[in-house]
Amino acid sequence: SGNAWDEQGRLIQSNIRAGAVVRIDTDGDGFTTLGTGITGPIGVAVKASGEIFVAACGSNQIMRVPANGGVAMVFASSSLLNCPNGLTVDDQGNLYTVNFRGGGMLRIDAAGQVSFFANIPGGGNGHLTFGNDRFYVSSRSGEVVRDASARERGWNWVGAWLHWLYPLRGGTLDGARIISPKTWEFMRQNHLPGGQTIRDMGRSLFSEVITGGTGFGLGGSVVTDVVGTQQPGSEGTFSWGGLASTFFWIDPEEEIIGIQMTQLMPSSTYPMRPQFQQLAYSAIDW
Repeated sequence: SGNAWDEQGRLIQSNIRAGAVVRIDTDGDGFTTLGTGITGPIGVAVKASGEIFVAACGSNQIMRVPANGGVAMVFASSSLLNCPNGLTVDDQGNLYTVNFRGGGMLRIDAAGQVSFFANIPGGGNGHLTFGNDRFYVSSRSGEVVRDASARERGWNWVGAWLHWLYPLRGGTLDGARIISPKTWEFMRQNHLPGGQTIRDMGRSLFSEVITGGTGFGLGGSVVTDVVGTQQPGSEGTFSWGGLASTFFWIDPEEEIIGIQMTQLMPSSTYPMRPQFQQLAYSAIDW
């Protein structure tokens, strides 16, 4: 179910069917059972000391297994734990888990004290990792989100979206090239046949674009005629949204990234998107 690496580079894995944690031999031909009697083991984390920790979904506990194997003992038990699944450890030795039910991300300190850390909408589905001072977790809704920092309490969905959209302005993320400028330029071209707009292709109750002047690129809509959109903006603006009126747009000319998080279905219920853009553009001062 869950996997982690120990300090010697050996794979530690939980086995939910056997209720155990095993260490896979380096040649991959066998394994050694390190701890048994764990109810519903899923997430696994290994501290620098070699101690192994397991998220036991079935018993709502965090279990501890000695580095060389032995009886699994309860390390943390709390009413906050509600089918913990993903498990990871930060560079200070604190454990973090995500509940499958309830969506809570929890922190477990060195003494086994459990406290609320962040909310994960939809709940976690078993994947939680820590690296470069950041957490990565996949939610049950299928999204992979990233927290701003291990030292910030609370999960910032808008910040996570901004972090992933930012490379589309210049093609880099944390100093690494993610997408080439020419690829990004190609994505922002209208790929509809004959230069048609989305509106030319047909109208729908759930259409993400209700005005003219907008074609479709690779992965989102693209403004081809600002006048046709009936509001201020820039040609080449790239955007898309969701069923519940969520929305993002990237205007490379003005270097704007806009993100709207709301819950109103269908997306055509109220014109929040164009109003949001109008407010943003009206605030620009050269």
